[in-house]
Amino acid sequence: LNRYSLKDVIYFVSQDFSPPLYAITLKIITIILPFSPLIIARLLSFFTFSLLFIMAFFPIRKIFGKKVAYIFSILLLLVYPSFFASIEARTYSFAMTFTLSATIYALSIVKHNKFSDYLLYTIFSILAIYSHNYSIMAIFILDNMLLFYTIFKRRDLLKKVFICNIIVFLSFLPWISVVINQAKNLASNFWISKPNLYTIKSTINYLFTYNNIINIGLLIIILLIFLFSKKNQLKKALFI
Repeated sequence: LNRYSLKDVIYFVSQDFSPPLYAITLKIITIILPFSPLIIARLLSFFTFSLLFIMAFFPIRKIFGKKVAYIFSILLLLVYPSFFASIEARTYSFAMTFTLSATIYALSIVKHNKFSDYLLYTIFSILAIYSHNYSIMAIFILDNMLLFYTIFKRRDLLKKVFICNIIVFLSFLPWISVVINQAKNLASNFWISKPNLYTIKSTINYLFTYNNIINIGLLIIILLIFLFSKKNQLKKALFI
């Protein structure tokens, strides 16, 4: 894909099942830098993924404290999706980083209510929806959760959150018709089988390890955390 012109790159991506941000970014960087496109592609994924560690020790630490920042960073180094997303010359690093960053700044809006939180929430939401189709769904859910939370719990934030969501929606308008056409093509050419109980098991394996004993242990720990959490902490955990 990267061998074609920028115009052709956008066209071919629109005919596929992905938004264009990764492909456009890669094309622009490979035009500027005279190195192997494959090396640049892998480094682009790696540096984008590495932004999550900056998120860990700045906004995440400010919202949840140092302990959570350290645990988050360690888990990020251990889970299999991190190894995959950080080196693959595909859209996953963008989707993972930008969707999570938008979520972090949505929480920061509620916690700190700073102008920079609204700005970064909006920017990362826009970057996410142009990264991957699953990110489009994730941001749609996130934006609506934040909107309804402010309607029922924090009316003082409602106007600013509503404006941010409108900006995100308007930014996505140029690509909506493409997504609709992709969905029509996808209906007749979908390659993923319907989910079943095995799908749940394989998803857990993918997230943690392929060792069933370790996975059961991790799930028990998570369950215990929920059982012994205070009521207000439990609500926050469920929201995340």
